[in-house]
Amino acid sequence: LKLDSRFAEAHINLGTSLYYLGWAEGNMGTDPRTTLSQAMGSFQDAIRIQPSAWAYRNLGLACTSKARAELLRGLPPDPSFQQAFEAYEKAIQMNPDHSAGYNNQGMAYGLKADYEVRVGRDPRPWLTRSLESFQKSLQINPKQVGALNNVGVIYKAMGEYEMAQGL
Repeated sequence: LKLDSRFAEAHINLGTSLYYLGWAEGNMGTDPRTTLSQAMGSFQDAIRIQPSAWAYRNLGLACTSKARAELLRGLPPDPSFQQAFEAYEKAIQMNPDHSAGYNNQGMAYGLKADYEVRVGRDPRPWLTRSLESFQKSLQINPKQVGALNNVGVIYKAMGEYEMAQGL
């Protein structure tokens, strides 16, 4: 970046490194929010220079991870969720055949559903969105094992919620 601050791929690479550092920090019990915010900034810089589905998807991943970190600390994750949802939508608009983009979007919706349960709200709208994203991922790539597993996780969550509510 010192040689060419307008090199979008360098910003994506920096953001990816920071994302993985934040992920490791979270796994070690350290608060990853600052590092994830830096990753988000790098992805946003790349998008300003040269918008791409890849940069938007990675931004969504960093935002989703930040929302998870906020949830674990009892902080409101809604702004991070909103940023993640917007980033995934833009990634999918730019590349509608991006199976992993739909899978990642579905995981963010699933995490939002978990949050809704924690605050006493009905998670089913978010579970439905999550399921639809995973199904779209599988339409594009039937061998997307992660999406196939995630469909099962969402059906399980829907059943558990409805059983708990006596529905």
